Amino acid sequence: MASYQPVPKEPEPSFSLEGPYIEVKGLRRRWIAYGLVLFVLTNLFWLSRPFWMPQEQFPSQLARTDDLDIVYQHFWWNTAYSTENHSDADYLWDEINPAHGIVSVDREWAAKRGWPLSGYPPGDKSKAVYLLEAYHLLHCLCNADNTPLYTFGDHTAGDGQLHRCKDWQQLRSWAAENSACYRDSVEDILYKDHFGFCRGNGDDGVKPIDYGAIIPHVGIDVKAYDDGAA
Repeated sequence: MASYQPVPKEPEPSFSLEGPYIEVKGLRRRWIAYGLVLFVLTNLFWLSRPFWMPQEQFPSQLARTDDLDIVYQHFWWNTAYSTENHSDADYLWDEINPAHGIVSVDREWAAKRGWPLSGYPPGDKSKAVYLLEAYHLLHCLCNADNTPLYTFGDHTAGDGQLHRCKDWQQLRSWAAENSACYRDSVEDILYKDHFGFCRGNGDDGVKPIDYGAIIPHVGIDVKAYDDGAA
């Protein structure tokens, strides 16, 4: 009689996760490395821009100022400032206070920004008085606006057209915060007598335009204009 022999068991399959785990872990490390390299290259690109991009050159004598925000503003031909009622229009123009643009700032602060030497307000030699050019532009032009204004010969030009402007409200607020408390005078008075007149509301007299009350410009018949009827 043959002796008993146990039937050999087949080896059970291994379910070890060590291999896939190592593979996923290595892939994750590679992605982290790629991300770090991309981060470093991106920062190097932005940091090096000032060295390879063309820079605008300014004269050394130019006073350096902070940039105002850019706003896009429609210009209208007919407003309260150009009404046919000259009495109302004259009143609004007379209310504009160019002296709002006269500011008083720390003298050392101004010198660091290349601002030219200027007079000081009475009793405070640590300050210097300046007139912001925008308010001077009310009668002396400097910035040439080359926006091409449309016209059809109807006594208007560019009515309602969009312009690229610097933010007047931002400038008005800065001037109010640094006001020299100066007032204009028709009479010939002493320099010191111009000071000490602060307008508590920081208003420059420029009235906001109610654009909802403006009658849109309807223009004229372009075909009639082409035919010479206009």
